[in-house]
Amino acid sequence: MSILSTFGIGGLFFILVMVFGSIYYAYKIVKRSDEYDDVKMALFVFMYISIMSVHIITAGQGYNYKELWFVPGIIAGIMSRDQRDKPGTLKVETRSKQLEDKL
Repeated sequence: MSILSTFGIGGLFFILVMVFGSIYYAYKIVKRSDEYDDVKMALFVFMYISIMSVHIITAGQGYNYKELWFVPGIIAGIMSRDQRDKPGTLKVETRSKQLEDKL
């Protein structure tokens, strides 16, 4: 409630995205990932954010938790690495070479 009273609707959106978005994407990574390390990190994030969300909703001040920035960053890092490693994505050198060939 402190986020809602301090930051208004924008604060509520922040909490929804950081907490429930992280839970959703952690679950998605666990279901689809083949790498064991990614699954372990995603499970950690899923459990930690789930427990922390109860504390934030019932008693905490959501704006001063460093974990609310760090833990979703773990999920963002896993997702960006997965996007980089997909076979359909092009490397930077290949992209620049394709642009040079077009010019």
